[in-house]
Amino acid sequence: MLTAEEVLASIGSTDALENVEKLWAESMAAYPGAENIPFLKDDAIVSNLKATGFGDDVTEQFLRAAAAIRANDALARLSWHCFWRVFLSDKGVYPPSGWPEPEMLGELFFSNPAEMAANAEASNQDLTFNELKRLYASRGLTIDDT
Repeated sequence: MLTAEEVLASIGSTDALENVEKLWAESMAAYPGAENIPFLKDDAIVSNLKATGFGDDVTEQFLRAAAAIRANDALARLSWHCFWRVFLSDKGVYPPSGWPEPEMLGELFFSNPAEMAANAEASNQDLTFNELKRLYASRGLTIDDT
C-alpha cells in the first residue's frame, strides 16, 4: 500500500501531507481499487453530468480525466481518500482547505480552456472566458487565448 506521503510525492508536492495523512490507513482499508471507485466509473460520470445539467460537450473531458485518474494509482488513491473522508468517514475530518491540486489533472481536465468557456456560455452557465482566465491565474496557470 502506498503511504499518503508517497502518493503526494508522486503528484509533485507533499505540502498537504498533514491534512491528507489524517485517516489514511482507514480509507485505504476500504479502498476498492481504481476500477471500482463508484464516482470514477464512466456510466456514473455520464449519469451525474446529465443530472447536474452539464451538456454532452464536456462529457469527453470528464471521461478522459477519470480514465487518467484510474490509470494512476496515486491519483486513484488520493481521489478515493478524499471521497471517503467527505462521504463515508464518521470521524468528521474534512478536507476543506489545504488539499493538493495536482497540476497533472488540471492539464488533463482543462485541456482547452477557450473551448470550455465557449461551451459553458452555450450551456447558459455563468462562466466567461475572462472568468476562466482569472480562475487559472489564481492557480498560477495561464491561458493561451490565440
